[in-house]
Amino acid sequence: MNILIDELPEALDGVPINSDFRTWILFEELILDDTIEPLEKGLRALRLVYAGEPKSTARDAWAPLLWFYRCGKDPRPARARGAGGGPRAYDFEADSERIFASFWQTYRIDLNDAALHWWKFRAMLDGLPEDTPLSRAVYWRTVDTSKLKGEQLRNAKEKQKYYAIRDAALEKENDNVAAALMRGEDPGLL
Repeated sequence: MNILIDELPEALDGVPINSDFRTWILFEELILDDTIEPLEKGLRALRLVYAGEPKSTARDAWAPLLWFYRCGKDPRPARARGAGGGPRAYDFEADSERIFASFWQTYRIDLNDAALHWWKFRAMLDGLPEDTPLSRAVYWRTVDTSKLKGEQLRNAKEKQKYYAIRDAALEKENDNVAAALMRGEDPGLL
């Protein structure tokens, strides 16, 4: 499909879907959520995206869903997870302000008011220039520091620490441990 000349899909296998970028941000967050069992994750994703009942089984409905998520492209290494087990390049939750600011800076689009098809949103997200807040964060998260030394390496490590995507589950667990300690309880019993 060519985003410039083809009509963007609003249905999969004849069943209407929600093509708004917000739905697909939630879809990605759902898929990346390791606290949800795979079967539950799949069912939630189908309910989130399809406006009606898919004509096929849940298993068969999954392939068109992923095709749409990938904007009609063949599978490629996911930027969200990082190639080869590397650091995640972006996170819609952690980077929400950076994404908002980057879209405003580049396109003068207020994402709170925008009605954007997922494919348009992804094209614009992928096309953000290097001088935007999101692009700077992605750069520092994914930069290869193996050949850096001295002050350059220290600077890169500081930037990587600053821009690191926090593990929400780990932070919640740490908060629970701190709260237990504040109450004088044994955090090992949590």
